[in-house]
Amino acid sequence: MIEKLLENRLFMLFMVFILLGAVIYIAIDFICWPEKTGAPTGSGGEDYIYTEADSGVIQVPAGQEFVVDLEGNITTGFQWGLQLDSNFIEFKGKEYIADETEGEIVGAGGHEKFTFWALTPGQTEIIFNYARPWESVQPEKTIVFNLTITE
Repeated sequence: MIEKLLENRLFMLFMVFILLGAVIYIAIDFICWPEKTGAPTGSGGEDYIYTEADSGVIQVPAGQEFVVDLEGNITTGFQWGLQLDSNFIEFKGKEYIADETEGEIVGAGGHEKFTFWALTPGQTEIIFNYARPWESVQPEKTIVFNLTITE
């Protein structure tokens, strides 16, 4: 009888620890949720992060860093090249980020993250061409951002 009671208490204690762990995990996940979902895209957020859906006219204040994040798959040889006017925009760098997949999947896509600095007020454009750099053919895709840099 005492053994059953002891087993039940151990089971109950185990369950309490499991539930407590789940509550802590959910609380931490909820607190970190804005970081996991990323910054707002488009012209309305504190962070200026743009995607292909934002192509067309965008607006950034002078002296502001901004990011263009485009889907791609460098495993196919394609990558995004860019053209810009360095009088208005400083190119800070780019980073390829592979999509998260279960296991290592050969050929899985990702996205290229381009970071810029808006230098001086005015209007300019950034042209992105998705192509294989060694091929002398038309790009697979072209995206144009008409950028207005405000004071």
